[in-house]
Amino acid sequence: MKNFFSFRFLPLLFLFTPKALAQQTEAPKVVLLSLKEAIEIGKSNNAAVQIASIARLVADEDVKDSKNMAMPNVNTNGTYQRFSKLTLFEDGLGGAKSVNRQPSPNGVLLGMDLSFNIYSGGHTKAIIKEQKIKRIISEINLEDRQGNAALLVCELYMALVEQYSLRKLTDDQIERAETRLKTINTLYKNQRVTKSDVLRAELMLSNILLARQENVNNITILNNKLNIALNLNEKSYISPTDSANMIKPDLIDVNKIAYNGETNSYQLKLAKADIETQIAKKEEVHSAYMPVLSFISAYNFTYPNYLFFPPVDQLYSIGYIGLKVSYNLSS
Repeated sequence: MKNFFSFRFLPLLFLFTPKALAQQTEAPKVVLLSLKEAIEIGKSNNAAVQIASIARLVADEDVKDSKNMAMPNVNTNGTYQRFSKLTLFEDGLGGAKSVNRQPSPNGVLLGMDLSFNIYSGGHTKAIIKEQKIKRIISEINLEDRQGNAALLVCELYMALVEQYSLRKLTDDQIERAETRLKTINTLYKNQRVTKSDVLRAELMLSNILLARQENVNNITILNNKLNIALNLNEKSYISPTDSANMIKPDLIDVNKIAYNGETNSYQLKLAKADIETQIAKKEEVHSAYMPVLSFISAYNFTYPNYLFFPPVDQLYSIGYIGLKVSYNLSS
């Protein structure tokens, strides 16, 4: 029985731990925001905008990597080998004997080689062009996400302003309805009105109270949506500092935006960039039909010296420069 009560009341004990009490008593953080401030936060802090920003950084690195393809390719290498004795067979697998490797059982190679692409049918140029266009696409996507985030924040902010204005209106209506109900109750006691008049007044007050509760719920929902759009803490309580009487944009500026929408549309920009990307890919494919010309060079230190016969027990160095032409027949 003792164990039963201890397990039964364990959740209640957890509710009164300091951490749980702190979470229960934690007050929401009030954030005062104007419409302009909310739009700026949305354009930088929105989750979709942050993803687009990361995609643009990735595109920047891809452009750098594509440019590195045009740089010389330099490699260094070094090896050390210790050979065992050679086993020589005189007659098939018979008459085996072991001798030392001449002139030394040791082998060393240390060198550096360089290659530089002189011509490859425009392959590297096409890749660089494609990556640059993809970077432009990432910028357009970022601007598009920022615009969508700003529009969403603007809609939610103005809807929140509307609900706050409605709250003031419903508060005034509740005050008038309560006063009217008191007056009608007084008249009913003096037999100046009927019971139906009292019921109608109570119904009117109930409808206004229901509208007020709906208004409170709408404010909570819009506040949560705005928190998500701005990527703020879910405990934040946004209090708009602008009202419906804020300065409206000039109609001339709005007309300019609408007029330029046909040429500055993000969808049109993306379509044009996609066409340019496909052209660059086509040039990249065509480059596979062309030969590749490269400049090559190398310099090595080698031990022992196998350039002479018999091999010499000495370290030597040698280098070369030249041109290399290759063509992929399977292309």
